[in-house]
Amino acid sequence: MNQDSVSIVQGVYEAFGRGDVPAILGLCAPDMTWEVVGPAGAYPLWATFRGTEGGIAFFTTIAANEEFSDFTVKEIHGAGEVVTVLGHAAYKLTKTGRGVDTDFIHLYRVKGGKISSFREFSDTAQVAAAYAP
Repeated sequence: MNQDSVSIVQGVYEAFGRGDVPAILGLCAPDMTWEVVGPAGAYPLWATFRGTEGGIAFFTTIAANEEFSDFTVKEIHGAGEVVTVLGHAAYKLTKTGRGVDTDFIHLYRVKGGKISSFREFSDTAQVAAAYAP
C-alpha cells in the first residue's frame, strides 16, 4: 500500500466533512477528472468534470442537489497510485425531497502527490427513481 496516496485521499474526506472545497482542490492536479458513473443526462452529477473549474462545478452540483444525513467512509485500500474507498451515503434530493440510501465505491488515481482522477459508483437506479418527477 502506498501510504502517501492513502493519506492524500483521507485528506479529501476530512476536507469534505468540513465543507472545505478549496482544500480538496489543493490535493488535486489542475487537470484532474471527476467522474460519477451513471446514464449521462439523467442526473446532474452523472458526468465527467475536468480540471479545477470542473472540480468547483462538481462540488457546486453536489451542494445544489443533495442534502446529506450520512456520509461514512468504511474502508480505504491503497495499491500504488490507485486508492479504493468503500462507504455509505444517505441524502435527500433537493429537487424532489426524496431520499437516497446507498453504498458507494470511489476510485482515485494519485500521481506525483496529487489526485489525477476520481470515479464514483453507487446505486444509480435508486438515485434515478428518487430524482424522477
